[in-house]
Amino acid sequence: MRKKILFTAFFAVFCIATVVIFMALLKSCNKNISPEAVVKRFNVALNQKDIEEMLEYIEPTEAQIINAAISKIDDTIGGNTLSVIKSWLPFLSDFTDLELWPEYDCKIISTDVYDNSAKVLTQFVNVSNDDKYELEFKLIKIESKWYIQYASKK
Repeated sequence: MRKKILFTAFFAVFCIATVVIFMALLKSCNKNISPEAVVKRFNVALNQKDIEEMLEYIEPTEAQIINAAISKIDDTIGGNTLSVIKSWLPFLSDFTDLELWPEYDCKIISTDVYDNSAKVLTQFVNVSNDDKYELEFKLIKIESKWYIQYASKK
């Protein structure tokens, strides 16, 4: 009986250790994604209207400022600002005949990587009407992870 308890305890510790190691490896893999991948993932989040996900790719200080503003609005309206925005977008688009949050295809044109900064030149194409424009993303590396610092239209 005692051997069975020891084996069960050992097996439980082994399973927990395996999960912890797997999570650490997964987290470290996510840190080393390229500047291009950050821009592409940001675009996917943009197309999905996933503001929380978009903020994960923005420089942390800027993301904190945006989150603080959203939190302040949440406190003022007594609700979840992001949910309200997402729920009203289809209605506002239909009501105004404007495409308020169009879907874009992001094509990487060029990338310049320096020590702790990078520039990614992209072409954004509106999926519904083929309008095209170039955006240059400036990224910064913080603790081995790339973040979007700003983007400017070319």
